[in-house]
Amino acid sequence: MKIENKKMNILDEVSEAYERELIRKITETKDKESFYHLVKLYDGKVFSVAYRILGNKDDAVEIAQDVFVKVYRKIGQYRGEAPFGSWIRKIAVNLSLNRIKTRKNDALNGASTYIGSTSENNDQETPESSFAANERQKALMNAIMNVPEDFRAAVVLKDIEGYKYEEIARMLGVNMGTLKSRLSRGRLELKKQLYGIKEEVTNDEM
Repeated sequence: MKIENKKMNILDEVSEAYERELIRKITETKDKESFYHLVKLYDGKVFSVAYRILGNKDDAVEIAQDVFVKVYRKIGQYRGEAPFGSWIRKIAVNLSLNRIKTRKNDALNGASTYIGSTSENNDQETPESSFAANERQKALMNAIMNVPEDFRAAVVLKDIEGYKYEEIARMLGVNMGTLKSRLSRGRLELKKQLYGIKEEVTNDEM
Protein backbone atom coordinates (compact mmCIF):
# COMPACT_ATOMS: atom_id res chain seq x y z
CA MET A 1 0.00 0.00 0.00
CA LYS A 2 2.82 2.41 0.89
CA ILE A 3 4.55 1.63 -2.41
CA GLU A 4 1.34 2.33 -4.33
CA ASN A 5 0.82 5.61 -2.48
CA LYS A 6 4.41 6.60 -3.22
CA LYS A 7 3.88 5.89 -6.91
CA MET A 8 0.70 7.97 -6.91
CA ASN A 9 2.51 10.86 -5.22
CA ILE A 10 5.26 10.73 -7.83
CA LEU A 11 2.71 10.67 -10.66
CA ASP A 12 0.87 13.62 -9.11
CA GLU A 13 4.10 15.57 -8.82
CA VAL A 14 5.03 14.83 -12.42
CA SER A 15 1.54 15.84 -13.59
CA GLU A 16 1.65 19.09 -11.61
CA ALA A 17 5.13 19.90 -12.93
CA TYR A 18 3.95 19.25 -16.49
CA GLU A 19 0.93 21.50 -15.96
CA ARG A 20 3.07 24.28 -14.46
CA GLU A 21 5.43 24.13 -17.44
CA LEU A 22 2.53 24.39 -19.89
CA ILE A 23 1.16 27.38 -18.02
CA ARG A 24 4.59 29.03 -17.96
CA LYS A 25 5.04 28.66 -21.72
CA ILE A 26 1.56 29.97 -22.48
CA THR A 27 1.96 32.91 -20.10
CA GLU A 28 5.37 33.92 -21.39
CA THR A 29 5.10 33.21 -25.12
CA LYS A 30 1.44 32.34 -25.84
CA ASP A 31 2.76 29.01 -27.10
CA LYS A 32 -0.13 27.42 -29.00
CA GLU A 33 1.13 23.85 -28.78
CA SER A 34 1.34 24.12 -24.98
CA PHE A 35 -2.14 25.59 -24.92
CA TYR A 36 -3.42 22.68 -27.01
CA HIS A 37 -2.06 20.24 -24.43
CA LEU A 38 -3.57 22.26 -21.58
CA VAL A 39 -6.95 22.16 -23.31
CA LYS A 40 -6.68 18.38 -23.62
CA LEU A 41 -6.11 18.16 -19.87
CA TYR A 42 -9.25 20.09 -19.00
CA ASP A 43 -11.70 20.04 -21.91
CA GLY A 44 -13.70 17.11 -20.54
CA LYS A 45 -13.91 18.57 -17.04
CA VAL A 46 -14.91 22.01 -18.28
CA PHE A 47 -17.59 20.55 -20.55
CA SER A 48 -18.93 18.42 -17.70
CA VAL A 49 -19.35 21.39 -15.36
CA ALA A 50 -21.03 23.50 -18.05
CA TYR A 51 -23.33 20.68 -19.14
CA ARG A 52 -24.47 19.86 -15.60
CA ILE A 53 -25.38 23.50 -15.01
CA LEU A 54 -26.91 24.27 -18.41
CA GLY A 55 -28.47 20.90 -19.25
CA ASN A 56 -27.78 21.43 -22.95
CA LYS A 57 -24.88 19.90 -24.86
CA ASP A 58 -24.72 22.58 -27.54
CA ASP A 59 -24.62 25.33 -24.93
CA ALA A 60 -22.01 23.41 -22.94
CA VAL A 61 -19.78 23.07 -26.02
CA GLU A 62 -20.06 26.81 -26.66
CA ILE A 63 -19.28 27.62 -23.04
CA ALA A 64 -16.27 25.30 -23.07
CA GLN A 65 -14.94 27.09 -26.15
CA ASP A 66 -15.53 30.47 -24.48
CA VAL A 67 -13.76 29.26 -21.35
CA PHE A 68 -10.60 28.33 -23.21
CA VAL A 69 -10.60 31.53 -25.24
CA LYS A 70 -10.77 33.43 -21.96
CA VAL A 71 -8.09 31.25 -20.39
CA TYR A 72 -5.74 31.88 -23.32
CA ARG A 73 -6.25 35.63 -23.04
CA LYS A 74 -6.28 35.88 -19.24
CA ILE A 75 -3.84 33.17 -18.14
CA GLY A 76 -1.40 35.84 -17.03
CA GLN A 77 -3.88 36.67 -14.27
CA TYR A 78 -3.53 33.21 -12.74
CA ARG A 79 -1.36 33.66 -9.64
CA GLY A 80 -1.21 30.08 -8.43
CA GLU A 81 -3.01 30.87 -5.18
CA ALA A 82 -5.51 28.07 -5.92
CA PRO A 83 -5.07 24.93 -8.05
CA PHE A 84 -5.29 25.70 -11.76
CA GLY A 85 -8.19 23.26 -12.05
CA SER A 86 -10.23 25.28 -9.57
CA TRP A 87 -9.38 28.51 -11.39
CA ILE A 88 -10.50 27.23 -14.77
CA ARG A 89 -13.66 25.59 -13.37
CA LYS A 90 -14.60 28.86 -11.71
CA ILE A 91 -14.50 30.50 -15.14
CA ALA A 92 -16.71 27.69 -16.49
CA VAL A 93 -19.22 28.14 -13.65
CA ASN A 94 -19.38 31.92 -14.08
CA LEU A 95 -19.86 31.74 -17.85
CA SER A 96 -22.51 29.05 -17.45
CA LEU A 97 -24.45 31.12 -14.93
CA ASN A 98 -24.19 34.17 -17.17
CA ARG A 99 -25.62 32.12 -20.03
CA ILE A 100 -28.58 31.15 -17.85
CA LYS A 101 -29.26 34.75 -16.89
CA THR A 102 -29.33 35.91 -20.51
CA ARG A 103 -30.99 32.87 -22.06
CA LYS A 104 -33.06 31.20 -19.33
CA ASN A 105 -35.51 29.56 -21.72
CA ASP A 106 -32.80 28.06 -23.90
CA ALA A 107 -31.52 25.97 -21.02
CA LEU A 108 -34.81 24.07 -20.86
CA ASN A 109 -35.49 23.71 -24.59
CA GLY A 110 -32.69 21.24 -25.24
CA ALA A 111 -32.44 19.49 -21.89
CA SER A 112 -30.68 16.20 -22.48
CA THR A 113 -32.19 12.86 -21.63
CA TYR A 114 -29.08 11.58 -19.93
CA ILE A 115 -27.31 12.58 -16.76
CA GLY A 116 -24.01 10.82 -16.30
CA SER A 117 -22.89 7.75 -18.18
CA THR A 118 -25.26 5.29 -19.79
CA SER A 119 -25.63 1.80 -18.42
CA GLU A 120 -22.86 -0.69 -19.13
CA ASN A 121 -25.54 -3.28 -19.82
CA ASN A 122 -27.46 -1.47 -22.52
CA ASP A 123 -27.41 -4.60 -24.70
CA GLN A 124 -29.41 -6.42 -22.02
CA GLU A 125 -32.03 -3.71 -21.56
CA THR A 126 -35.52 -4.13 -22.88
CA PRO A 127 -37.13 -1.23 -24.79
CA GLU A 128 -39.50 -0.77 -21.85
CA SER A 129 -36.75 -0.57 -19.21
CA SER A 130 -34.64 1.70 -21.41
CA PHE A 131 -37.58 4.05 -21.93
CA ALA A 132 -38.33 4.14 -18.20
CA ALA A 133 -34.68 4.89 -17.36
CA ASN A 134 -34.57 7.64 -19.95
CA GLU A 135 -37.74 9.20 -18.58
CA ARG A 136 -36.39 9.13 -15.03
CA GLN A 137 -33.16 10.81 -16.07
CA LYS A 138 -35.03 13.36 -18.17
CA ALA A 139 -37.21 14.16 -15.17
CA LEU A 140 -34.11 14.58 -13.01
CA MET A 141 -32.48 16.92 -15.53
CA ASN A 142 -35.65 19.00 -15.83
CA ALA A 143 -35.90 19.15 -12.03
CA ILE A 144 -32.31 20.37 -11.80
CA MET A 145 -32.97 23.02 -14.43
CA ASN A 146 -35.88 24.36 -12.33
CA VAL A 147 -33.66 24.93 -9.30
CA PRO A 148 -32.59 28.63 -9.03
CA GLU A 149 -29.18 29.01 -10.67
CA ASP A 150 -27.15 29.92 -7.57
CA PHE A 151 -28.51 26.91 -5.68
CA ARG A 152 -28.23 24.72 -8.79
CA ALA A 153 -24.53 25.42 -9.19
CA ALA A 154 -23.86 24.35 -5.60
CA VAL A 155 -25.85 21.11 -5.98
CA VAL A 156 -24.29 20.25 -9.33
CA LEU A 157 -20.73 20.85 -8.17
CA LYS A 158 -21.13 18.98 -4.87
CA ASP A 159 -23.64 16.19 -5.45
CA ILE A 160 -23.04 15.44 -9.13
CA GLU A 161 -19.46 16.54 -9.86
CA GLY A 162 -18.25 15.57 -6.38
CA TYR A 163 -16.02 18.57 -5.63
CA LYS A 164 -14.98 19.41 -2.08
CA TYR A 165 -16.60 22.28 -0.20
CA GLU A 166 -13.41 24.36 -0.31
CA GLU A 167 -13.09 23.96 -4.09
CA ILE A 168 -16.71 24.89 -4.70
CA ALA A 169 -16.47 27.95 -2.46
CA ARG A 170 -13.50 29.15 -4.51
CA MET A 171 -15.28 28.49 -7.80
CA LEU A 172 -18.41 30.36 -6.77
CA GLY A 173 -16.57 33.09 -4.91
CA VAL A 174 -18.56 32.66 -1.68
CA ASN A 175 -17.74 31.84 1.93
CA MET A 176 -18.42 28.45 3.45
CA GLY A 177 -21.58 29.55 5.24
CA THR A 178 -23.16 30.88 2.05
CA LEU A 179 -22.15 27.76 0.15
CA LYS A 180 -23.73 25.42 2.69
CA SER A 181 -26.87 27.55 2.73
CA ARG A 182 -27.14 27.40 -1.07
CA LEU A 183 -26.47 23.67 -1.06
CA SER A 184 -29.15 23.03 1.58
CA ARG A 185 -31.69 25.19 -0.26
CA GLY A 186 -30.77 23.65 -3.59
CA ARG A 187 -31.22 20.11 -2.31
CA LEU A 188 -34.57 21.04 -0.78
CA GLU A 189 -35.76 22.67 -4.00
CA LEU A 190 -34.58 19.70 -6.06
CA LYS A 191 -36.48 17.33 -3.77
CA LYS A 192 -39.61 19.48 -4.12
CA GLN A 193 -39.25 19.48 -7.90
CA LEU A 194 -38.79 15.72 -8.03
CA TYR A 195 -41.84 15.10 -5.87
CA GLY A 196 -43.97 17.67 -7.65
CA ILE A 197 -44.12 20.16 -4.79
CA LYS A 198 -44.56 23.65 -6.24
CA GLU A 199 -43.46 25.77 -3.31
CA GLU A 200 -40.76 28.27 -4.23
CA VAL A 201 -37.44 28.63 -2.44
CA THR A 202 -36.52 32.24 -1.73
CA ASN A 203 -33.20 33.61 -3.00
CA ASP A 204 -32.28 35.33 0.27
CA GLU A 205 -28.62 34.83 1.18
CA MET A 206 -27.56 34.05 4.70
